[in-house]
Amino acid sequence: MKGKLKLKEDHSKLEIDNKVRRQCEDRVLHKTKKRSIPVIHRKIAIKKSIIFIFNSDNQIVMKNIRAVLIAGFLIVINISVYSQQEFMITQYMYNGLALNPAYAGVHDAISMSALTRHQWVGIEGAPTTQLVSVHSPLKFKQISLGALFYRDAIGVKKEHSAYFSYAYRIKITPKIRLSLGIQANLHQINQEYRSGAADDPNDPVLINDNSMKFNAGSGFLLHSDRFYVGFSVPQMMKTKFGSQELAVGRLVQHYYATAGYVIDFKNGIIVKPNVLYKDVNNAPAQLDLNFNVLLKNVIWVGINHRWKESNALLLALQVGPQLQVGYSFDLNHTDLHSTSHELMLNYVVNINPQVMLTPRFF
Repeated sequence: MKGKLKLKEDHSKLEIDNKVRRQCEDRVLHKTKKRSIPVIHRKIAIKKSIIFIFNSDNQIVMKNIRAVLIAGFLIVINISVYSQQEFMITQYMYNGLALNPAYAGVHDAISMSALTRHQWVGIEGAPTTQLVSVHSPLKFKQISLGALFYRDAIGVKKEHSAYFSYAYRIKITPKIRLSLGIQANLHQINQEYRSGAADDPNDPVLINDNSMKFNAGSGFLLHSDRFYVGFSVPQMMKTKFGSQELAVGRLVQHYYATAGYVIDFKNGIIVKPNVLYKDVNNAPAQLDLNFNVLLKNVIWVGINHRWKESNALLLALQVGPQLQVGYSFDLNHTDLHSTSHELMLNYVVNINPQVMLTPRFF
């Protein structure tokens, strides 16, 4: 008789546990599905929260309390976060090769750049990006080559990529050129969880992966020393990482349109507005509006507005015609209320002694 009572009590407790599990999942999913949360972060957080709650030996009341607290924590941390696949930088107007292979050789010199970005400071697993690039024309002819290497990390995922660019430049007028560019890309994705975190080997969200894929991009750039207009697709092919059965990530097409213009007021002040439009399949379009002012050919001061996401302050020091050092401070005005910081360094080497270098405007 006691055995039957014990079995009945265990069965009742199991039903209560299952009910709590469903309530926790319903709370989290009901709240988060209304927001634009990165899918991988949302699933990982929900999975870990449920594991934490139901692997405990505490009483049912404590499990209910934990379910409510953790669900609330997930909502506060993750609300209004847009998923991103390609790295995002604020000082794009000085690092055009990161967006468009046709940018290669635009300065008629050897151009080298380095940049580091720390996004959403204070949030665990927030994106960080580092990149270096170099590009140059070949013997003052119509062909230019470029290379860009970057590391992008978000959560447990780390990406190391290399872009190799080729640009063919056509002289439209003595001052205006049309550049047509193509690039070959190599992407290496590493997604690794700590031991014991991925309890289900068939869960595509929690599976470890280390794979490399090839992609290609193209673009054009119409420019002079006073303006530029460009369009590019850095990732032309859809790429899936992981196995055929379990995909841990995908690269989809990103479409970039850029433009900028330099206005010289002849009194030591130069104004340069820039615009960047980005469109991604199955994601909201993004618009960056930028306005920079160069004072006495030495100090750049600018502002940037990323539509429905952030505002940024940009400062740059022009140390002669060759060296440029820049910094941007982004303030996110979504529910994240976070900040981002970006440091940039550009250096130009003159390879044509018959041409005098001038400060670069883009």
